[in-house]
Amino acid sequence: MSYLVSVRSAQGQRLDSATNNFLHNHIGSPIDTVLGEIARDVGPVLAFVVVGPFAIVAAARRRWWALVATTIVAVAPVIAWLLRRSGPDRPDFGVSLPSNNTYPSTHAALIASACVATVFLWPSRPPQVVLVVAAGAAGLGALGNVVSYAHLPSDVLGSLLLVAGATAIAMAISGWRRRVIVDSTNTFDEVPSSVGVDEYGERDSEARRWWSSEGER
Repeated sequence: MSYLVSVRSAQGQRLDSATNNFLHNHIGSPIDTVLGEIARDVGPVLAFVVVGPFAIVAAARRRWWALVATTIVAVAPVIAWLLRRSGPDRPDFGVSLPSNNTYPSTHAALIASACVATVFLWPSRPPQVVLVVAAGAAGLGALGNVVSYAHLPSDVLGSLLLVAGATAIAMAISGWRRRVIVDSTNTFDEVPSSVGVDEYGERDSEARRWWSSEGER
């Protein structure tokens, strides 16, 4: 829908051009250079450096549902790349915009998906500061792609919407929200430290035997 409105319509192209000019007029050197380097060079590399260790820890802890959610979100940059490569040229409505298709931004999708993956793979329920930092990093990645003249605002908006859609699907399939809430509400001080608790918050058979023996005393 965002593609049809912002790329395939005259009104959308005019709004896209106006937003693009506004950002370039108000964000100048050296901020645009720094944001561009983050979005185009540092961000994608840092994404793998951050997500990789979290994925290893999740696998070691057998948090398969978190890895499934991460895998689904990781597909978003691939879809963005395919859409940009296969999309038709931008129609000419007399607006000063590139004629070739630049929708959506693969780099913006990559950074945004890495931010979401970090939240999915967080060892416990992500604190508020993690969510804020992840959202801010995704926003800076999108903005950097615009101010570095690599993409238009509609391109990065499409990438963010694509990642948001993949995130919703990942949460629905993996049950991430329910499982994280269960993990965060598990309490271990009610049973001895030697008693295990599985990832679904249910005490195992050893815990039940311990409580039974306590009741017989």
